[in-house]
Amino acid sequence: MMRKLLGLIALGLSLIASPLAAQTTASTGRGVRLNQTVTEPLGLARADVAFETETTAAAFPSGPPEFSQIRRGFDQSIDLSAFGAGLSERLTTGFINISAMASATQATGTATVNNLNFSLGTNLSSLLTITSTTVQSTSTATVSPLDASGTTTIQNLQLTGSLFTGGTLTLSAELQAQLAAGTVAPNTVIFDSAGVKIILNRQVETPTTNADGSSTLAIATDAIAVQFTNAPVGTGVKNGELLIASSSASATTAAVPISP
Repeated sequence: MMRKLLGLIALGLSLIASPLAAQTTASTGRGVRLNQTVTEPLGLARADVAFETETTAAAFPSGPPEFSQIRRGFDQSIDLSAFGAGLSERLTTGFINISAMASATQATGTATVNNLNFSLGTNLSSLLTITSTTVQSTSTATVSPLDASGTTTIQNLQLTGSLFTGGTLTLSAELQAQLAAGTVAPNTVIFDSAGVKIILNRQVETPTTNADGSSTLAIATDAIAVQFTNAPVGTGVKNGELLIASSSASATTAAVPISP
């Protein structure tokens, strides 16, 4: 009996000396990101492009509980003339609003991109053009219950270019209404052909069981994700992805005591 009592006392002292990790939350928001490689099949030309706008981040209890930022606009042009006369890529936006919040119970990341205009092609012919007045994603994670969710809102989305039959990708009135209301289903694929896949409200959830017995649930939401897989671009092929209005959030429960 005395030996068991001493063991319990020792366990209690060890817990005091090494307190269990408390619950934590974190979130981020980012406007745009492009990561791609264009190569010529014979290896005569290659273009590697990677850029992204600033990211906000918040964390509890280790970082700032709240952070927001407004960027006046973004304009990036990429010369791809090595793969065709006059071939280029351009991404422009209006104001970009990004914010992140983290508390003891919840984390939320939000990204809003206004007046989006992405174009790929030449002065005479567009392969792909994407425009929208407002693109927004929100990611939220809670500790109790451990849960994560994402939403996407897109206003006046238009997709044109020779990539689509008739030069325009027609979205149904139902989908347009869902995009405006923020109720479009996660991972809605609206186009998948010729090495180009366009996903709206792309969401990736990652659950993790940690060594200390705690659990983490993270979610990443991209309002618009354009994936390129060996997509023909002039004399080359394009691989990579374009992400518009990205947010993330995660929550971790408190550590679980280990039984003696």
